[in-house]
Amino acid sequence: MRPRLLPDDEPEGPPVRLVAWLPRADHLRMLGPVLDAARRRGWHVFALCPMGGPKDDAHRQREALSAQLGGLPVAPIRRGAGEALEALEHVDAVVAVGLIQQDWVRDWVMPASRSRGTAWVSLGYLQEELLQVLIHGPALLHEWDVATTSTPEGVEWVAEELARTRSAAVAREARRLFVPVGAPSLDPLLGLDRAACRAKHGLPKDGRVLLFVPAAHPHLMARWRWWVFDGPLSWLAAPLILPTYTRIGRAVRAYAERHEASIVVKTRAKNPDPPWLSELGHVVTDLSWHPHTTLELVVAADAYCGLVSGTALEATAAGLPQTHFFAWPPEASEHPLFLPLRQRFWLHCGPWNYPALAEAVHLHQGPWLAEAWVGNSRWPRRPAPEDCQAALRAITGPIDGNAADRVLDAVDAAR
Repeated sequence: MRPRLLPDDEPEGPPVRLVAWLPRADHLRMLGPVLDAARRRGWHVFALCPMGGPKDDAHRQREALSAQLGGLPVAPIRRGAGEALEALEHVDAVVAVGLIQQDWVRDWVMPASRSRGTAWVSLGYLQEELLQVLIHGPALLHEWDVATTSTPEGVEWVAEELARTRSAAVAREARRLFVPVGAPSLDPLLGLDRAACRAKHGLPKDGRVLLFVPAAHPHLMARWRWWVFDGPLSWLAAPLILPTYTRIGRAVRAYAERHEASIVVKTRAKNPDPPWLSELGHVVTDLSWHPHTTLELVVAADAYCGLVSGTALEATAAGLPQTHFFAWPPEASEHPLFLPLRQRFWLHCGPWNYPALAEAVHLHQGPWLAEAWVGNSRWPRRPAPEDCQAALRAITGPIDGNAADRVLDAVDAAR
């Protein structure tokens, strides 16, 4: 961490009081590194868990989340805006994930607390904040004192889109208001030990480990596609020449057996998984958010394969060779405003498709490509670190362990 230096003749003031706004447990993957960095600076930190949203689950896991933060106070907000404003009295800054909060937070808590001098700082995640600005316009950024994103390349992309669809003035506003900081969620990677991660998750001490990430259920995709892939219309897969979930599972198992590798399957509670996944290998769900279980598994593994997913970022940052299965074309599941970014930064020499690092297998163009992958693929070599950095540059920025500190520098600048 970069030391925080003050001139000899300038006394340091009272510690900054920083709050993590934590409605969902999975937000801790981004907020945890920021809170750790704040404590290293001597700041006073705690977390608040607002309730009421359909995915707000952090209040039910307060003790576990506090333990993952080294005993940091984690308190619920049960009675809405009044209780939240009382808890935020004398707080210097609030850090939250995403630009769009619940209406009662956005309409009441944020304006009232900002008027008292509390700065609100948004953490970007997977560049979804860029999509939010395309949908709602840059006026959304004015609701925050600091709106962070990961990279200058992402800012330039959204500015280009805004200039094309709105105006040059709107594009300039996005360039001015977005603050690139990197990806705090990846900061903990540098402190993880491979042997310790294998032991923690019950993986073999020696030998090859293949990390398999199963399918997410894209909410924007036509229902019939999922039903053909894994549902009541799976009988249509053959006449439509489309892949099925079970066919991919069989291919992954055959590939692992061919190369004498153990399989660890990383699932997520929000995605209902088929029961046969446990037949592939050792199944691990989200056991911890800080450090995130996915980070521990990419450090423990030797290679990665799975249905195309954002987990490619963690795998690339950890230096894993990868195979990504496209069971449907990207335009079937991506938001149409976000598809150009996916194609430019993720698919064109990005973490989903990069020479000697990541192979894209487009099964929607031919389901037999799953068996071809098994028969033709050697066990991959580790990619060069410079290739991993190049594949991630436009999405995450440098993986240097300092993204959380750059967030705090932005907090300091906003106070």
